Amino acid sequence: MKPYRLLAAAVLAATLGLGACHHDQSAVGAIDDASLHRAQDALSQPAWLHDHLPTTTVGYLRIASPWSLAGAVPNGRPLDAVMAGDANLKAIAALREAIGKDKVLADAGVTPYLLPLLADLRSPAEAVLIDPIGTPSPNSQLLLTMRLAQKNAAELNARFAQFNVPELKLAAPLDDHGDGRLSQGTPLHFDADSGRLFALVSRQPGDASQLAGVIAELKNSKPDSTVAKAIAAQERQIDQSGQGNFGWISLHGLGGLAAGAIPSESVGTLPGDLTAKAESIAFGSGTVDGHGRISLIVHAPQARLLGYLAPKQFAPNFKVAGVPRWVMSFALPGAEQVKTFEDNLALDFGADRAKTLRQADATMQQKLGFGLAELSRWLGPELIAFQDQAGNYAAVRVSDRKALYDHLQTLAQRLHGSYRTQSMDGAEIHILDLPNAAMPSDDGTDPSSHAWTQLFGRLGSHFYWIEDGDFLIFAKVPQALADRTAATLDTPLDAWLKTQGWQGPQNLLGFTTQSLDAQRDAYYTYLQLLQMLGDLSGGSIDLASLPAAHGLNLPTQGVLGMNMGATADDFSLGFSYEQQPTELFTSGGSMAAVAGVAIAAAVAVPAYQDYTVRSQVSAAMAEAAPLRTAVAMYHEENGRWPKDAHQAGIDQTTDSPYVDSVTLGAGGEIRVHFSIAATPAANPKLDDKTLLLTPQGDNWRCHSDDIDAKYLPASCQEP
Repeated sequence: MKPYRLLAAAVLAATLGLGACHHDQSAVGAIDDASLHRAQDALSQPAWLHDHLPTTTVGYLRIASPWSLAGAVPNGRPLDAVMAGDANLKAIAALREAIGKDKVLADAGVTPYLLPLLADLRSPAEAVLIDPIGTPSPNSQLLLTMRLAQKNAAELNARFAQFNVPELKLAAPLDDHGDGRLSQGTPLHFDADSGRLFALVSRQPGDASQLAGVIAELKNSKPDSTVAKAIAAQERQIDQSGQGNFGWISLHGLGGLAAGAIPSESVGTLPGDLTAKAESIAFGSGTVDGHGRISLIVHAPQARLLGYLAPKQFAPNFKVAGVPRWVMSFALPGAEQVKTFEDNLALDFGADRAKTLRQADATMQQKLGFGLAELSRWLGPELIAFQDQAGNYAAVRVSDRKALYDHLQTLAQRLHGSYRTQSMDGAEIHILDLPNAAMPSDDGTDPSSHAWTQLFGRLGSHFYWIEDGDFLIFAKVPQALADRTAATLDTPLDAWLKTQGWQGPQNLLGFTTQSLDAQRDAYYTYLQLLQMLGDLSGGSIDLASLPAAHGLNLPTQGVLGMNMGATADDFSLGFSYEQQPTELFTSGGSMAAVAGVAIAAAVAVPAYQDYTVRSQVSAAMAEAAPLRTAVAMYHEENGRWPKDAHQAGIDQTTDSPYVDSVTLGAGGEIRVHFSIAATPAANPKLDDKTLLLTPQGDNWRCHSDDIDAKYLPASCQEP
C-alpha cells in the first residue's frame, strides 16, 4: 500500500474507533438551533438522501463522515455544546489549513486524500441501489452522493486533478453545468447550489442524461412513499440523528428463492417460512433515545417463528433497593403462544420431530405432573434477574398462584421432597426441597464409584422465594430474602429501565448495566485525536483552549446493554452504549464480565455436552452387563458362543432411556443400539449409532465404527 493511502487509512481507522455519540438534547450539552446548524455546516450536515429515496429503491447505505465518527459533530449528547463551541471549530479550521499548507504531507502525496476526508466532506456519504424490478439484480444502478465544501465545478475539478488513483481521474472534467465523467465512464454531477456531488454506477456506464433523470426522481420523491416509510421505520430503531452509519437492503423475491432451497422434508417448514417472509434487513450504528446503539433488524412480517417468540408484555412493576447494578430479562412464552406452537409441531418440524417433542413433553408430564402448557398459564412472561443494593435475585410473574402452589405440593410428594413456608426476620419464605433426579448410572461393581454415586445423589435442589405483588422473588439462600425484606425498596424497576434505553415489550432477551465516565473518556480521546492530527499536519493545536471535563457537568454514569427483540414482524439484535462501542468491554467491568461468562460458556457448554454423551455411552455399557455375564458363562460351560440371548439364559430387554435394543451377534459380540426416535432422551450425537462389545479371551473389547472415539469410556480407547 502506498504511504498516502496508508496514512489516510490510519486516520479513518482512528476516527472509526471512536464510534458515534449520543444523548438527549435536553441534557447538559443541549445547544440552540443556530449553534447546531453552524457546527453542522462546518463539520457534517445530517443525511439528505434518506428523505429522497425513489420508489424503485432496493438498497440504501449511509457511511458517517470522519468528524461524526470522531464524535465532533453535535447530534444530541452532553458534549454537543463544547463541540459546537468556537474553540473546537477554530481548532478544526486551523487543522484543515495546516494540512493544506504542509510541505511534508504534500511531498508524501497525502494531502489530496486527507483534505477530502477532513476538509471537503461535509455530510455522510450516501448510496441508493435502484432497480425497476423491485429486487437487487446485476442490472441495478447505484447512485452515490455527498455534500462537499467546494463552491463551484472549477474548485472540484482542481481537487480531482490532485488524485493519483486511476479510478478517481476525470475522463471529462465537470463543465459549467456541473456534469462530468470519471475515467471508467461513471457520470458525475455537481450541484453548486447545494454543494452536493452525485455519481451513477451501473453495469453499463450511463451518461449525463441518465444521471439527471435519477437526480430529478430523487428531488421529486416524497418521504411518505411506501419504501421510504419502511426504511424510516427501521432507521429510527438504529439511528435517529442522520449522522450515524445505516444500511437497508430489500429481500423482496430473494427470500422465496432461498426458502425453496431449504429441505422442508428433513428440517420442517419453520425455517422456510421465516426465509420466505423476510422482506428486508437493516443494520448500522448511531443514536437512539440519546444513547449509542449498534443494531441488526430482520423484517419478516407475520413469520410463524416471530409469533412464537414475540413477547406480549413486559411490565416489571416492582421495586428494588437503590440503583440496580445490572438487570437481565427473558420473556417466557405465553399460553396462547405455546398452544399455537404445539398445534403446528408437525407443520414446523415434520412428523418425526413432532413425535419426539410430544414424547418429551409427555415424559415431563409423567415425571413432574405438568408440562409446558401448564407452566405458560402459571408463570410469565416476565423472568428477570437483577442485582441491587440488597443482593442478587430473580423474579418471575405468577398468573395463577393457587394452581402453581397446588402443583408444587403434588410435585414435592411425587419426588419425595418437601414444600413449606418459614418466617425469617419478618420475611415469609417459601421453600421447595427436591432430591437429585439425575442420578448417574452405576453397575455397583466398584465400591468407590458406588460411594461417589451415592454422594452425588445427596445433592438436591433447593428453591427459596418470597412474594412481591404479582411477582415471586427468588434467591440462592433464604438469608438473602430476609435482606431484601429489611432493605428500603425505593426504585421502581420499570421506571429505571426506561432511563437505560430499554426496548420495551419487544425484549425477548435483554441485559443492561451502567458505565462510568464514558462521556469524559470520549471527550479526552477526541482531544488526543486532535493533538495527533495537529502533529501530523505540522500545525499547532491550542488544546488548552478547550474546556476541561469537570466544567461541563458531564454525567458520570452511562448505559451499557444488549437486547434480542422480537415482534410479530421483526427480529432484532442490538447493543447500547454511551459514546464508543468499546465501552461494551471496557467500562464498569460488568459487560466485560458478561463477555467473560460468554467465553467460559463457549468452552463449558460443549464440554458438558461431551460429558453428557459419554455418560450415556457408559450407561449403555452398564445396560449390557447382564448379557455380557451370561454370554461369558455360557461359553465357559459349553465351549462355544450362544446364538442369541435366549440361549444364553437371559431374556434381554432394555429399560435404558438411551438404548432401543441390546442384541447378540456372531462370536458372542454384543451390539448396543441407540435411537433418538424410540427414546428421545438419547443425545442426537448417538442417534442410530452402535456400541460393540467383543469377547477377547477372558476380557471384552468395547469399540464402535460410528461413535466418535472421544465419547467412548477410557477403557474403550485403549489399543
